[in-house]
Amino acid sequence: MGCWLWVQGEQESKLRVPVSLQYSLPDNLVSVDPLLTRITVMAAGPRAATRRAYNAPLQITVDLRDEGVGSKEMSLVGLPIEGLPSGVIVSEFSPSTLQVALDEKVKRVVQLEPSMVGEPAESYTVTDWSLEPSVIEVSGPKELLADMKAISTRPVDITGLMASTTFPAELDLPWGVETVEPFAGELSLEVESTLTVLTVSGVPVQVMREHGWVPAPGHEEVVVTLEGPTEVLKTLRTDRIFALVELPEDPSRNSYTARYQASRAPRMELVYPREDVVTVRQAPDPVEVVRKR
Repeated sequence: MGCWLWVQGEQESKLRVPVSLQYSLPDNLVSVDPLLTRITVMAAGPRAATRRAYNAPLQITVDLRDEGVGSKEMSLVGLPIEGLPSGVIVSEFSPSTLQVALDEKVKRVVQLEPSMVGEPAESYTVTDWSLEPSVIEVSGPKELLADMKAISTRPVDITGLMASTTFPAELDLPWGVETVEPFAGELSLEVESTLTVLTVSGVPVQVMREHGWVPAPGHEEVVVTLEGPTEVLKTLRTDRIFALVELPEDPSRNSYTARYQASRAPRMELVYPREDVVTVRQAPDPVEVVRKR
């Protein structure tokens, strides 16, 4: 009577797996550029083991505590991989080397400045701002901080703003720079209307196309208040502003009272420069016109 013995070995496999990088730095040094945080390696071994390696939190600790200021190239090949399952052999590091630049870690007090995106509501503008605090102490690479004039906040959206407002401020720190103390700031914005009010007195009253009519005594001039963009009103020609009175066709009376923008004659209209952007804020009082004697 015969006996058969069947032996099946687990299939070998290769799989590229991710490995995270952690760094140990000297207390007085800091990296000038962002450090690589992940590489891949080729893992070989039993299929089950390589799959465990792929799902495991593999890590390499790069010890830079004995390094000094300057740039250097470091090999990752041969550094121990934490969390690697037994039976797995690692090869083909990608990348296999690191470029590291270290600089002296220093502190410096720098100015803060705001960053804003968007535009206030139409006819409004930001006239002033303040940051509290206005300066901050930071630490980072000596070479970077030597040329640093200021640090900006993260962009604050002011789209549609119509009133002075205070926002929480967050810093947009360059890589490698950090605050010495926790930062909690506020950005205050002063927002004002870009419109200006202008009151013009002595505006002459004229009667349209009626040569036999004149303003009654005491009604030869009116006062009008205009509103418009500040820059426009600064240069507005007030000598070109008129109050024109329109009478009914074939006027039969000897006097009429005209009101600003009445629905029908007698009515008064204003003629003034830049009617496209300047509006009448306060209309003139009614005026009386009389037939000449």
